[in-house]
Amino acid sequence: RTGQVRLDGQPDIGYLGLLYSDYRDAEDGGGGDFVLRVPDLWALHTAWQYLLNGVQYPFLNHKLHPFFGVYFTPKPFEHFALLIDWLDSHREELASPTSRALDLGTGSGVVSLILRSRRPELQVVASDLCPNAVFSVRCEVARWGVDGVEVVQSDLFSDLDGHGPFDLIVFNPPWMPRPGYDWEQTRHDAHEALDPAHEVARGAGDLTGGNDYPPDLFDRLFDGAPAHLKPGGR
Repeated sequence: RTGQVRLDGQPDIGYLGLLYSDYRDAEDGGGGDFVLRVPDLWALHTAWQYLLNGVQYPFLNHKLHPFFGVYFTPKPFEHFALLIDWLDSHREELASPTSRALDLGTGSGVVSLILRSRRPELQVVASDLCPNAVFSVRCEVARWGVDGVEVVQSDLFSDLDGHGPFDLIVFNPPWMPRPGYDWEQTRHDAHEALDPAHEVARGAGDLTGGNDYPPDLFDRLFDGAPAHLKPGGR
């Protein structure tokens, strides 16, 4: 309730006040106990450290501070190196002041920042389905004074009308297929057998909680991309 774990050598868990302030305020007025599962506590603490201390990529000149629930990976970064190599070896591409690029599924905004660093005149739209990612990248853009990046929330192309068409679409997709069962129903059924009065939702510490993809993701991607590309776009 005070934002501290009362153990010798306990870590700072200031994220309780940031993420659960409404519950804490309710407790001050006589609310009930607040409980976090151990894997959720560990996941939140790890995310808190990255938010506070930042993540340094060797090809960016400042740290990123990804918000809670936003996917990022400090390494490996060979896939980012491939994009950088392509941009550096095709300097005629995206060189026009009217060139536009879409960073689809922006996550923590790495691709957008690479694009702007290699093409300072390029107009970039960074989109993500996750509202936490949208918030996180907007904070980065404001923190570092990055011009030419518009951040929008969209499920693939569903809310991108009026933002294109684009010369380039970059998609760094989720890497884990979504399990072939109903995750929420499975958790509910398992917990109901122990306590029918309670239902357990997916928590922050569940591995498949944010970087899995549905079976139709790539079909929707390739079906929708042509309508959002300029002639000759890629």
